[in-house]
Amino acid sequence: MSILYLIRSSSSRYFTVPAFLAGLVQLQGNRLWVGEWNMGQQTAVNYALVAVIGVAAGSVLDARTARATVPDLTMSSRRLPPQLPQVVASAFWGYVVLVLLVLVTLGTNTAASSWRTPNFAILLAGAAWITLHSAIGWLLGWYLVFPIAVPMALFLGWMVSAIPAGTPDAAFNLLTGIDDGGFPAGLEPRTAVILTQCLILLALAILVSVPTIWRQLTPRAKGAFLAVPVAALLVAAVSVSVTGPQRRVELVAAKGPMVCADTPVPSCSFPDHDRRRNTAAQLVARMWAPLAAAGRPLPEGIIEDRLERPANWIPVNLWASDPVAAAGELARETTTWHLCGPGNPGQRVLGSGANQRIAWLLSQLDDATAPQRRDSIASILKLPSDQQVVWWYQRPPDISCV
Repeated sequence: MSILYLIRSSSSRYFTVPAFLAGLVQLQGNRLWVGEWNMGQQTAVNYALVAVIGVAAGSVLDARTARATVPDLTMSSRRLPPQLPQVVASAFWGYVVLVLLVLVTLGTNTAASSWRTPNFAILLAGAAWITLHSAIGWLLGWYLVFPIAVPMALFLGWMVSAIPAGTPDAAFNLLTGIDDGGFPAGLEPRTAVILTQCLILLALAILVSVPTIWRQLTPRAKGAFLAVPVAALLVAAVSVSVTGPQRRVELVAAKGPMVCADTPVPSCSFPDHDRRRNTAAQLVARMWAPLAAAGRPLPEGIIEDRLERPANWIPVNLWASDPVAAAGELARETTTWHLCGPGNPGQRVLGSGANQRIAWLLSQLDDATAPQRRDSIASILKLPSDQQVVWWYQRPPDISCV
């Protein structure tokens, strides 16, 4: 039978459309990945979960069907596992769902931000994850009935994927062998670790195939058949133990990549956060407007946290897409810059006087000031605008910089 015939007849094809629609619903429900190129790829892999379940179930069904025509799979005279084409055929439909979800994330991110080539090694891990579940499903489906084989395949797939994932605190994300965090701007994927963990999943898929042809192998072939995946597992285990299991590394004071703009205030960010940077720049321009109109000193610009900060600029964390949260952070950083000095990055200012000045900055944005904060500066807001600016630049006695 040709591989094309096996693909067309694989039971996994019945799960393709429901799995893709389920992935779309999950993508729509969690849109933090929009504008995050690497995180978008990981999100597509994680949300292919229904496809993985479908591939495992389809493999079990195909194995049950084949068992009716082949009494003993281990009596095959082939030197390669006879079910190998059918494992690939079943996994193919999982690959289709994964690719479709990836195309959705790429298309959405292209519309939302400037292009930044993602790390496609993340997708290889997803493909290896799908292949592993197809192999496990086929093996268990040969020996166990459907109601028992499917949950067992998913359980074993979860167990062997959790080991290379390295972080046991993320429930469903462990199913992919991907750790619990995304790859947002400022967190770069570690390609070597991703590929190493991908190798582990593929080696485990090969080991699953060994029992089906064990009787037909010569002693030398048995040794080679086991040595290759075992060696791969050992190399991968040593590599992960040396480099650490984390698939990402946090950037600190990175020089780039970044995009910048001069208006409405000078601002820079990672390319993934171009739109969020523009929103933050508009917010801070409105907050600084009365101070700038009075000719008072101000920070020279804003820059995304984790990028190398020019002198006299303030940082802002653009991970949160909520403009109100960004406004609060910009107000705190501006107040810290004023009261603690521009030469003390990383400090925070404490005290009721500082909190009042943060509230005053936020009061320039009617939609960003909580009522209780506005009440704390009610008497200040009754003053003329120029006197409010004078008050803001006065140094309160109760502040401390930590």
